[in-house]
Amino acid sequence: MSISYVFDDNGNAAHKAAYFDENDEIQTLKCPTQASSGDNPMTDLSGVPVDTYRVSGQVICCSTERASNLDTRTANYQLSPINKALVAHVVTKAGLQSRAIALGVTVPWGEAFLQGTGSKNIEHLTAVANHYKQGELINLSNREGFNFDSVDAYPEGLSAFFDFMIDSKGNPTALSLATQGPVGIIDIGGSTTDVVTIIKGSSITIDHGRSGTKNVGVLDAKKTLEKAITDGHMRNGGGVASSRVVDAVFNTGFLGTGPKADDFTKPLASIKKTVSSQIINYIDATIGSVWDYQTLLIVGGGAIVFKKELSEKYPNAHFSDEFANARGGLKYMRAYNG
Repeated sequence: MSISYVFDDNGNAAHKAAYFDENDEIQTLKCPTQASSGDNPMTDLSGVPVDTYRVSGQVICCSTERASNLDTRTANYQLSPINKALVAHVVTKAGLQSRAIALGVTVPWGEAFLQGTGSKNIEHLTAVANHYKQGELINLSNREGFNFDSVDAYPEGLSAFFDFMIDSKGNPTALSLATQGPVGIIDIGGSTTDVVTIIKGSSITIDHGRSGTKNVGVLDAKKTLEKAITDGHMRNGGGVASSRVVDAVFNTGFLGTGPKADDFTKPLASIKKTVSSQIINYIDATIGSVWDYQTLLIVGGGAIVFKKELSEKYPNAHFSDEFANARGGLKYMRAYNG
């Protein structure tokens, strides 16, 4: 039986996935972490449910067209029915539902290791893996299930390290071969910032004293922006700005289009500066002097959103994109667990 490798960096802001296509090339896919109750269904003109999944009896719609969404920024998000539905949605969008899947998913660094000991949190990692292998998971568009042949959970940040370390065939990269000192991985996601210090010498070791997780990320900036939009423009009409409106302003700096568009560039810049300052303070407190590191790699959605502020603070850092965890995890999974 042919196995398809899929790795989903299943964050609170978006699910960023990587997989190998039929030509053995790495493809990436992003689905916003948005879901709503399926009690009021979305269907096509024939009445067939669209982007809708049943997870252990709960119907969840993963369409981004819904204005009201379920809260995904919760404790134990990795073990939630919403997360499971969104992972299924990613596999479906990749066109791989009919295949046997070797699935990899991420968990925040602070949940992957036991604080104070550096030991892997086997109980939690096993629970996350079993979450996808056990229980009902049905795509209601075709009434078919999913075949997760194997599932493994990997620490965020460490997965991105292997995007830096190896290519798609599992061979060392040129940058990896040139690095024989400490590597700092800064993974800025939706809800968390993970800092991981890797000592790369004759072997690879983790410095847990200079690694950790803080609950701050891109969604903090978006939440503040949502309040600014709502307070300034929607108070009279009631309600709050939808996620679609917030994302549009966050990406462009403007609310609306044309000459009547409202300019949010200044408050948005202020918001980014405030949140990035929190992230920078945590990075500095965790890693100490950046000059102790041969390489500093900044990844995740926050590497894009806060690049201006971070590059001013860390001018010698390497910036990757929001798919670094997914690509690195995919490469590692096939090279070492295949």
